[in-house]
Order: sequence, then C-alpha cells, then structure tokens
Amino acid sequence: MWAHNVLGIIPWLDPTPPDIKMAASSLAKSLPVIKEFLFSHGANFSHFNSNRIDISLWTVDSETLILATNLNPYKILLPLSQAPITRAQWWIRRHILNEGVQLNTIDGEVELLFEAMGVVVFTVSHDITTVNRLDDEL
Repeated sequence: MWAHNVLGIIPWLDPTPPDIKMAASSLAKSLPVIKEFLFSHGANFSHFNSNRIDISLWTVDSETLILATNLNPYKILLPLSQAPITRAQWWIRRHILNEGVQLNTIDGEVELLFEAMGVVVFTVSHDITTVNRLDDEL
C-alpha cells in the first residue's frame, strides 16, 4: 500500500560515482527556486527549440525562469536574440544551475555557449527595481 501517493520510482545504486552524486546534488539544490515557477497557477509558459537547444520559459509577474539544454553531443552557440525575450526587456536576477554553459556579450549581442549536453537555469527580471545584481555572469 502506497500511503504517500508515490507516482514512480527511480532506482539508485550505491556506491554511485562522484560525478553522478554531484550532478544530482546540484539539481536537488535548484529545485526550491524552480518549483516557485513550475507550480505557480499564474505562470505563463512558452517553449521553443533552436538547433536542438531546448528552451523553456515560465513567467510569473515580472520574473522569468529560463531552462535551456543543449541536446547536441557537441558545442553550440545560441544568440539570445533567437529567444522570445529580447535583451532590452530583462536583467539577470538569479543564477540557479549551470553545467557547461558560458554567457557572452559580443557587440551588445548576448549569447549562450553550450558545451555538449550543457544545461543552464536562471531567472531574469523585467523590472529593474527587483534586480540585486546587474551583471551577465552565469
């Protein structure tokens, strides 16, 4: 009998290699911020794919959660001008998770450089009064 409404199971073998434990730990630490957006009834969700970079956006009030994953087995560059959110509209607010992604600004163009299978999660604010740190470092 499942008293706690389990919907699935993920097998885990221990000892697990340190890199797997580190990745699982990073993901677990990011969940408190991510769930604010995923489980918000007022969230506006959009999704798109560009050259096998999967990007999802959840907007709640004046903040947007951006989750981007490179599905390619090689490095790839994504200019954020290809995303449905323009640079003039936002400022990076919270850095949540970054595994193999570098943010570059070249001639005013913001780009994400993904390593093979890289993933990045961050929030942007559309209201400059809510931003604590105005920089482009991920």
